[in-house]
Amino acid sequence: MDLGVRFRLVQDYAAKNGFVGGIPTFYTANYPQRVFGVLLLSAATCDWRDVPASQLKIAAPGDFAARMRAVQDYAVHWGYVGAVPTFMQNIAMARRFTARCCSSRLSCNASTLRRPR
Repeated sequence: MDLGVRFRLVQDYAAKNGFVGGIPTFYTANYPQRVFGVLLLSAATCDWRDVPASQLKIAAPGDFAARMRAVQDYAVHWGYVGAVPTFMQNIAMARRFTARCCSSRLSCNASTLRRPR
């Protein structure tokens, strides 16, 4: 499955279930039904940002690795240690992309925490 599609499906699932965002773990298993691993982010642990594409400086919008790096750079610039792109975009609105930026209330991995102010 296309990586961007996987991220968008996880984001849709998270939003429909009351979360700000979700990150695919790429774990899959077959129990009685096929399941996929997802990290779900609540509003208490995560910020949602609509990020103009012009601020990400991505030469090729379809480049998965470039988008991951650009969103990370954007997050660091705004005082976060990490961010994950949703891979959702709206071409009609000046090529705006969206990203999840994790804040200090998240207690799992230091690389996802907002920098202290």
